[in-house]
Amino acid sequence: MSFLSDNFISEFLCLALKWVFSWVGQYWLAIILVTLAIKFVLLPLDIKQRKSSQKMQLAAAEVENIKKRYANNPDQQNKKVQEFYKANGIKPTAGCLPMLLSMVLLFAFYGALRNVVTEQTVSLVLKGAADGAASIKLPSWLWVHNVLQADAGHVPIFPNSADFLSFIKMNSTSISPQMLMILKNEGLISFTNGVMNVNAQAYESLTHNMVVANGFEGMNNGWYGLPIIAGGTLFLQQWLTSKTSPTSAQPGGKMMLYFFPIFSAYICATSNACFAMYWTISNVFAMLVHIIYTAYSKRKQQKKPVTV
Repeated sequence: MSFLSDNFISEFLCLALKWVFSWVGQYWLAIILVTLAIKFVLLPLDIKQRKSSQKMQLAAAEVENIKKRYANNPDQQNKKVQEFYKANGIKPTAGCLPMLLSMVLLFAFYGALRNVVTEQTVSLVLKGAADGAASIKLPSWLWVHNVLQADAGHVPIFPNSADFLSFIKMNSTSISPQMLMILKNEGLISFTNGVMNVNAQAYESLTHNMVVANGFEGMNNGWYGLPIIAGGTLFLQQWLTSKTSPTSAQPGGKMMLYFFPIFSAYICATSNACFAMYWTISNVFAMLVHIIYTAYSKRKQQKKPVTV
């Protein structure tokens, strides 16, 4: 999974998040601002894709007539359809670029947040060991006690010693040798015959005291709020789109309407809350753009009907 974070897009997003964080002082706010900035930059492409889809929908009846007319001659059928598209300025592949960019940014943002979360988690532990547990202010947001962990009722505010060891090994490329050496000097990790181990008693005592100092003793990290909102907003977004898209009637369309929201909720419940925020904001933004653009298009068509 290192390829998600070891690329220039993730590195750029990571730098952008850190730069915005240096101004606002909260990573949840930095995520919101960077996400909105990306969405506004890509908005012209999104609108262009929506216009192309609208033309495709208006032309659907005529394309179907062409296909019926040349049903016995596939080559001629394809030629006539392409000629029709060209004559009316329709580009069927125009919607591919925005979708592709959205997917690339989704994975890149996941990688960037993975780097940020790794650095911040280790930094919190090191600061707690150096300055005392009482000096730590956990990065909380509303009902999420630590946004570096998942917003889930089964997830602790800090990973236990075994999970922390797995976390360090999995994200070793984001942890500098200096950080590892400080963890070792603080007695939190050790190396035996070249094998790294977490000193469970020292680590769990420290993280427990940090949680107590923030008033969260005996609590888990969240209530599955962000995963549910992420899944719900994705469902609404897809449902609204299906109302104006002929592809919703295709086989499997209804299944995807439910599958992707459930899958996104699962991903958000097993990832850090920062990523769940990004996904939720992206869904809400896309939904609002769809509502505004659809209302604008209908009003424009009432004044001057669009024809193909």
